[in-house]
Amino acid sequence: MATEAASHISGGSESTTVALLEQLTEVFGKLKSHTEASLQLQSGIQWEDIKVHFLNLEKSYRSKCDELEEKQKALEEQKAGGRRLIAEKEADLSAKERASVNKLQELKDAAVSTLAEVRKKYNVELSEILDANGSKDKKVKTPTDDTNTSLPSDEHNSAKGSGKPSEPSPVEVKPRPALKELCEQMDAKGLLKYISENSKKLAGFRDELCVALKCATDPARFVLDSLEGFFPDQLPGDINYSAQGQRRSCIVLMEALAHSIGMKEPGGKHPWSSEIMEQAKAIAKEWKSKIAEVDLDASDGYSLEAHAFLQLLTTFNVDLVLDEDELYKIVVAISRRRQTAELCRSLGLTERIPGVIEELIKKHRQIDAVQFIQAFGLSEAFPPAPLLKAYVDEIKGSLNNKGDAGATPSVDELKNHELIALRAIIKCIEEYKLQKECPLGPLQKRINELKPKGAKRPSGSANRNYAKKQRVSGGGTSAPRRPTVAAPRRPAAPVGTWQQRAPPPDAWRVSGGRRLDGTEGGRAALRDGIELTRWRKD
Repeated sequence: MATEAASHISGGSESTTVALLEQLTEVFGKLKSHTEASLQLQSGIQWEDIKVHFLNLEKSYRSKCDELEEKQKALEEQKAGGRRLIAEKEADLSAKERASVNKLQELKDAAVSTLAEVRKKYNVELSEILDANGSKDKKVKTPTDDTNTSLPSDEHNSAKGSGKPSEPSPVEVKPRPALKELCEQMDAKGLLKYISENSKKLAGFRDELCVALKCATDPARFVLDSLEGFFPDQLPGDINYSAQGQRRSCIVLMEALAHSIGMKEPGGKHPWSSEIMEQAKAIAKEWKSKIAEVDLDASDGYSLEAHAFLQLLTTFNVDLVLDEDELYKIVVAISRRRQTAELCRSLGLTERIPGVIEELIKKHRQIDAVQFIQAFGLSEAFPPAPLLKAYVDEIKGSLNNKGDAGATPSVDELKNHELIALRAIIKCIEEYKLQKECPLGPLQKRINELKPKGAKRPSGSANRNYAKKQRVSGGGTSAPRRPTVAAPRRPAAPVGTWQQRAPPPDAWRVSGGRRLDGTEGGRAALRDGIELTRWRKD
């Protein structure tokens, strides 16, 4: 028994020892691994290295912060410098403005002093001169009480306290003695004769005429008296030429009077007395009945009678009722005069212009219609390009139709008429810059086809065989036969262009006596092609 117990104890001790040894071996292995790691750490990375690393990081961060603070400080200084510079510029600008104001005041004082001296020299009211400075670019309306006579002169108007719209000629413009003497003597016939005889020099003394009219005792009555005999009862053919010159002179006088008082706005008042207004209205009514008897179509857009009638209504603010047919007939009769657009505006006819354009198109005068379209800005309602293209087609069609056998022109005449008409169309396209809508290539090509091969442009002698038809003028009498003018080497400006300067007084309108065919388009092509501009100066 004892032996078995001892054996049992001995076996249990051996198993416990083995377990402890295994645990000890495991612990010893872990300790050994930790010891090796510690030795490796001690041999590689030191605490001082770690400390130095973190200190370097802190130093770098502080350096960056200091750099940013310096940049911020520099930016603030730059902003402050900019504000100081702006303040200096503003102060400098204010100083310059004050200096400019002072300089302008000095110039104004000097100008007033000069005007005062000029007033003493020319006996002109200073108030009129100062008022003129503010009315150059606008039309002024001044109410005037009705009196038994018209206001005699500018000085009398100022004395009565009735200012008048004025756009006077510069004070330094001094009328020539002959003009001044005729106006002072109220010699209407003498003044008309003087203007007619010096028509070629009209551009040089037009401003003088405006000033000279103020020397008349009664400028308005003086101009109305000059209209006597505008429509003579009997007018032999040999005298008609001088009568046409007298009519032009009458128009020039009315324009000068309107210029001296300023063109009125529609519905505005003029400084005319009731007596003058009634006299002007009576003349307008008489002229209206006379114009009804005149063949205005024969003037081809240059009617002196219609021009004078509308100028009379404008200058004296005549209130006269015209139906649409009469209005269209009169305006179309002067469609090629440069003053037509301004006259229509002054009479308040802007809203009627579309009807005038339609009337011109009906009469196959598309070039005139395009000029009205451009002058009144109606391109959207009446596109110019289709009108000109249709006109080109009309020319081709009318020239291809030779009409009746008795009036059939030669092939050369047809080509010459078409050539000149095409050049007038090209001139219109170039003037209003319509090349994009109406290319010039086909027209130029057609012109080259019409030109004689190997020859220069035909001279004026080629057209000398075209006889000039006598026109029907005032009172139903025929106009005088005027000398034929040679065809221009280059196409003349589109007829009826009021924006351009007209040729000298001796350049009369001339048209061929032969007709192209029996159509209205053929006659329109002839008018637009070979007519030269009638006398009219700016």
